[in-house]
Amino acid sequence: MNPESCFHAMSCLPQEERTIVSRLGRGQIIPVPYKSIHEAFEGIVKTHPTVIAATIAGQTLTYLQLDVAANRLAHCMIHSGLKPGERVCLVVRRSFEMLVGIFAILKAGCQYVPIDGGVTSEQAFMHIFNDSEARFILCLPQFWDKIRRFARKDAVMFALTMDIGAFFPATKPTVQVSSRDAAYAIYTSGSTGKPKGVNVSHGNVTNALLLEPARLGITVGSKVAQVLNIAFDMGRYSDYNTIDFVQISPTLIPWNQAHCNWRRNMPSEQPVRMGQKGTMSMMFNTGDIARWRVDGSLDMLGRKDDQVKIKVNSFTRSIVLGLNVKQGFRVELDGVTQVIEKFPGIRRGTAMLIEGVLCGFYANDDEISVDEPALEAFVRKHLPYYSVPEKWMHVGSIPLTANGKVDRKQLSETTSLQRSRPDSDTDASQGELKDTEKGKIFVTSQASELEGISDRESVDKVIDILPPIYGPRGLRWLRHRAFILYRRFFSVVVLSNVSVASIILYREARQQKKVLPALATATASNLVVAVLIRWEPVINLLFTTFCSVPTCFPLAIRRHCARIFHIGGIHSGCAIAAIMWHCAFTIAGTLELGKAAPLRRISLAPIVLSYLGLVILVLIGLTSHPAFRAKYHNAWEAIHRFGGWTCLILLWALTALATKDLNPTVAPSVAYASSPSIWLLAVATAAVIFPWLFLRKVPVRSEVLSHHAVRLWFDYTTPVVGTSVRLAERPLVDWHGFATITNPNGKGFSLIVSRAGDFTGRTIERAPSHVYVRGIPACGVLRIATLFKSVVLVATGSGIGPCLAVILARKVPCRILWTAPNPEQTFGMEIVDSVRATDPQAIIWNTRTQGKPDMSLLAYKLWKESGAEAVCVISNKKFTTTIVYDMESRGIPAYGAIFDS
Repeated sequence: MNPESCFHAMSCLPQEERTIVSRLGRGQIIPVPYKSIHEAFEGIVKTHPTVIAATIAGQTLTYLQLDVAANRLAHCMIHSGLKPGERVCLVVRRSFEMLVGIFAILKAGCQYVPIDGGVTSEQAFMHIFNDSEARFILCLPQFWDKIRRFARKDAVMFALTMDIGAFFPATKPTVQVSSRDAAYAIYTSGSTGKPKGVNVSHGNVTNALLLEPARLGITVGSKVAQVLNIAFDMGRYSDYNTIDFVQISPTLIPWNQAHCNWRRNMPSEQPVRMGQKGTMSMMFNTGDIARWRVDGSLDMLGRKDDQVKIKVNSFTRSIVLGLNVKQGFRVELDGVTQVIEKFPGIRRGTAMLIEGVLCGFYANDDEISVDEPALEAFVRKHLPYYSVPEKWMHVGSIPLTANGKVDRKQLSETTSLQRSRPDSDTDASQGELKDTEKGKIFVTSQASELEGISDRESVDKVIDILPPIYGPRGLRWLRHRAFILYRRFFSVVVLSNVSVASIILYREARQQKKVLPALATATASNLVVAVLIRWEPVINLLFTTFCSVPTCFPLAIRRHCARIFHIGGIHSGCAIAAIMWHCAFTIAGTLELGKAAPLRRISLAPIVLSYLGLVILVLIGLTSHPAFRAKYHNAWEAIHRFGGWTCLILLWALTALATKDLNPTVAPSVAYASSPSIWLLAVATAAVIFPWLFLRKVPVRSEVLSHHAVRLWFDYTTPVVGTSVRLAERPLVDWHGFATITNPNGKGFSLIVSRAGDFTGRTIERAPSHVYVRGIPACGVLRIATLFKSVVLVATGSGIGPCLAVILARKVPCRILWTAPNPEQTFGMEIVDSVRATDPQAIIWNTRTQGKPDMSLLAYKLWKESGAEAVCVISNKKFTTTIVYDMESRGIPAYGAIFDS
């Protein structure tokens, strides 16, 4: 373009209009107050730290909160090797995390490359990653799997969450940035070929945003609605401000040029007069048809090329203008045509917008048939989802004009188009639209094409945002927190014992029955149930019975059978009841001892033993509280074991003496044989002794995976999938349970020990050749996996060990979510490869480089995508409780350890 010819060509206009054009195209030169984007942002932070910077879905973020989060992320990336001047790809959708990522990259002295993860095609991803030469990638968790497939092998990826970099300083990084340094790189959509990128400097942006008219009079507290694509240059306005203003496409409202501070060149040698149609140029030919108004504003009349706007069914209300604004995505029809014609077997193709529906037409070679689903998949791979035709039409030939161009009028007239969209809102809500990342999603007739509330965003609300929780809050808390099945078992046991106690009191008060034998029997009964419910043969029997329900049974039945591991509530309830019954026996015995000698039916010795036993039982009960047990596990285990053995001995002595005292007219041997308490104690004692009969020191092969984990291999038995064994260095001191990983290729099993305490640390460091085991393998939570046709396995850290048993068995199809710090280095490639062999799309999340993800969101996504029947969680108490609640409260069967032992 020759700028001089542009102005000389204005001589064809009347002098009055030349004056107007010249006046409207010039403005005074004003200095920019800040040289970089983030410096301008930090200026607002200093003066207005508590002012709201952004609002999304009712949640707010202040300037100070945004600044702190950005500073920490910037330090995190710099610590990971990011150097000033590098490009960083930012794969996001509109969110708080997007803002944090933008400012963190700028504060690190780098240039961000914004990519809309919801609409960018696979080919565009590959091209941008390679063309930008970006070594670092920030992306939202929902795009992690997609990005990982296209990122460079040496790429450093960060999952963009609000708490990423939480342990890094909140201070500003000391990186110098000038106005000439690049701030971001914008790529085109790639609809007409490969996406093209252009660098934009800090000076370009500050000049546009901080001065009028581009500033639009925006001040602190102004609200700016963002409806443009985040990867579109105009989107920068509302990224940096948070509805007093709205940015929309120019076809919607007149564009007033009365206050310009830049020059307008007229590249055409035939400028049109005021009121006449012409091609608009703004430093370049925009392709828009417009006309001047006398007041200097422009009427936008459409496009002169094959660019069309699609999916324009929805409306947003402009607060400033007070009118309905209709928005959509612009699509280059030529770009769609080029992709269609690249498909093998297609001789000629084209695309048209007919009755608001983007249609694809193709004519194939006579000897080759075209698979339309394959064609659609091919186009979807190369174009953004909104550019993919919704209706495909096969024609014998594409009609052409005399100039060899597609005769769109004839093609439209000769084609009978069936409406592909539902007419009513009700029907539309049930329609489906395919999406490359999320599978099937729901579309409504009023699904907005505004980037912030687009069809794609409605997908994200279904897939990437947890749906609303079912039921009122109080009822949810009662059902999924306060009265989980474990506590219901506990409550039933306690209430049953209260009922029995009422009967005993009634008999004592009205019928003058002997109360001490009944109290002793009640104590022994609860004690034996508490012991048996933790006995390996009983556990295995119950699990095997309930987990044998066929998968052809209704899910409503199977999901309840899967809660068999809640039987710990019976153990706890009976243990507490036994303590209370023993307390009642001690009190009743003390009262009996206070009677006159002729009326006294018990001696002093049983009462003394009863008090000693009561002290021990109360101590065991108190230390079994979850808070104490978690903090002082070794002390609890010692008290539980040695206190339990001591108490059992005392109960034997007490029962023998009390039985003899309470049956003075019967021979002791006869009294013992007829005493329920004696027989019940015998059963409890046998159950306690049983595991120790299998105590042995077995050989083990240690495979040290890292300084954090070791894999132990055994061959003394082959356990069932979903079981665990107990290991010890010192059999009388401490025992530790570990889930077994059955060897799929032969006899034996393995297990993973990760560093979590003294025993695990010593095991990793010593790599033992022998270790003590006792008892038999007992069923655990994942034994229930066989109840379901498919499951989602969620594991953190060494929790992958129990999951590996299910993964390697390959009896139950599963999707896998595994988070761990440096999983490949910590647990080895063999385990990682085993996970991927079962689930090629498994999410393996490196928390060291990616931060902590939203586990519930990712688990829900996998459940939704896979159609699994249940979610199984193997993690620590906090994560397990949270994920299980988030799933169950949304009607999804979810299971995780109870942490009651």
